[in-house]
Amino acid sequence: MSIRSIPGHYEPDSKEASQQMEVVNGVFKVEVPTPFPVGRVNAYIIEGDPVTLVDSGPNSEKAFSGLLQGFEQAGVDIARLSQVLLTHGHTDHVGLVSSIGDEVEQRGGKRPSVWLHQNDHHRVIRHEEYTRKRVRSYIEIAERAGTPCEILDQMPYEWLVDRFISFGKSIPDVQTLTDETVFETGLGPLRCIWTPGHSHGSVCFVAEEERIIFSGDHLLSDISSNPSLDFDRSSDIMMLRYLDSLLRLDKYKDYQAYPGHRAIINNIGSRIRELEEDVIEKLDRMREALAQTHQSIYALSRQIYGSYGLDQIVLALAETMDLVRILEANQQAETVEIEGVLHARERLSK
Repeated sequence: MSIRSIPGHYEPDSKEASQQMEVVNGVFKVEVPTPFPVGRVNAYIIEGDPVTLVDSGPNSEKAFSGLLQGFEQAGVDIARLSQVLLTHGHTDHVGLVSSIGDEVEQRGGKRPSVWLHQNDHHRVIRHEEYTRKRVRSYIEIAERAGTPCEILDQMPYEWLVDRFISFGKSIPDVQTLTDETVFETGLGPLRCIWTPGHSHGSVCFVAEEERIIFSGDHLLSDISSNPSLDFDRSSDIMMLRYLDSLLRLDKYKDYQAYPGHRAIINNIGSRIRELEEDVIEKLDRMREALAQTHQSIYALSRQIYGSYGLDQIVLALAETMDLVRILEANQQAETVEIEGVLHARERLSK
């Protein structure tokens, strides 16, 4: 696949481009385009022996071209890529992995090993099968939350399945990493820290010699990590699991974090406090939104998150359910199912 210049855009030479991309000695950040509201995903090339890639991008020609161009501008031969380390199993981070392996082989290299936490394996082993189940859960949460029919009509099952299947490919040869697994890289040892929340298999990779963390979507600079996304796989309240996982990174508060999206985080400790305060604020707003009469989860989500679009509806509903469950566990809310729709209200004193 050839990489074409964009007419009218300034194309820096390879040396200048690599300097712009290099975030620390031998580590290059590639901002890979995605079709999602979050924007570009950060993939990180670690040169040296072995050449390592942290995350990839979604399955699309545009994303693949962008990643290949990143290797070229960094001056790293993709045929030398030895291992791909995945922070979690969402398609914007894993969708290109199979194509990358094909490209390495076509250029005469050995297909790189691919590593993902065992709790996210089910997402990528059989991508199409998983996607069908996942889309069904999206529609079910919208129905159970009381989403109006005119919005549900904009979520046709087969259309959503086709859309989400296109973003990824199965990775049948993915290998399992667990908490505390260590990988040798050109940056030095990278140690895996299991941080469930954004997904059950979310991890961060810590380079203690350089005092940096590849934080995936567990820690982002200026947007939520959407800690309730695995609503369909756990009886746990994932928002609370996420807060517990944030505490695991507190010992690295003086490190830099290289996140899966947006800008580098220079003060991890400060960002952790901001994220904790954000959850506290949302819980306060939920207490204010609850009344003596039952309201549907959908109605509550509009009070908490406002006029979000269709592409944000599952995120808003999942977080709203978690907020209600936290208050319910603290005896501050009560829920009831009315004609198949979950409703909540403030807990009345007996």
